[in-house]
Amino acid sequence: MQSKRIWLKVWGLFLLPFLVGCYIGDGKYKATETFEKSYDFASGGELILDNVNGSIEVTAWDEEKVQLIAKKEARASSTSRAQEAVKKVKIEVNQRANSLEIKTYDPFRKRGRGISRLLSGDFVSIQVAYTLMVPRKTDLNLETVNGTIRIEEVKGAHVSRTVNGGIHVKRASGSFEGKTTNGSIKVELEEVDPSSWVSLKTVNGSVNLSLPPEVRADVRVRTVNGSISTDFPLEVSGRVSRRRLQGYINGGGAEIDLGTVNGSIRLRKLIS
Repeated sequence: MQSKRIWLKVWGLFLLPFLVGCYIGDGKYKATETFEKSYDFASGGELILDNVNGSIEVTAWDEEKVQLIAKKEARASSTSRAQEAVKKVKIEVNQRANSLEIKTYDPFRKRGRGISRLLSGDFVSIQVAYTLMVPRKTDLNLETVNGTIRIEEVKGAHVSRTVNGGIHVKRASGSFEGKTTNGSIKVELEEVDPSSWVSLKTVNGSVNLSLPPEVRADVRVRTVNGSISTDFPLEVSGRVSRRRLQGYINGGGAEIDLGTVNGSIRLRKLIS
């Protein structure tokens, strides 16, 4: 029995480089396909986007419509397999009176990447990168797992969630919730009403929030391994330390909650 275990270990060491080589080389063939379409969309509506692997980029424009471009990419063990796979990935769009819902349908997502699949040559990796133009006043609900989220100049109530990727927002307005696990968050808000809310949370990454100088806000900031700095004079409330801060800006107003585990937090005045 002991000798059998030794032989299994020896064979395992012998096979390991071969299996790793299979994994690395199995997705080297690529196929791409682009889905592009425009939808009539009134200002003030809600855009919902549910992605899995791939980035999301949303920019405001002065049109009463949404322009959607989704770049699909499949990687597989052969060109023909990649071409076949990319055609099976669908962009599902459901339009209602005041909302537009977009979802990535990836039939390969739950099929796994086990050793048996690698050896059989049935490995497939899917990625979809979204680029959208939306009316300037649009509520956004964006979600992906592996990818960065970018928003520019959109006004509304926004929710952005990813796991492996950063969140970057330029010159937006309104309420904002941003959450990631592995990635930094950088948000610029030109207008923040006293009734608004801002919640930015990550685990591994920094948090940077820029607000107009005249903002009124209740602020709560926490980090575990990192520092905290602010450009705003705060009326301090409760216990204060290098890694924890709570207080009021200009008498209080909007609820602002910033947190990270491994990273620093910066609260800045937005420069015009």
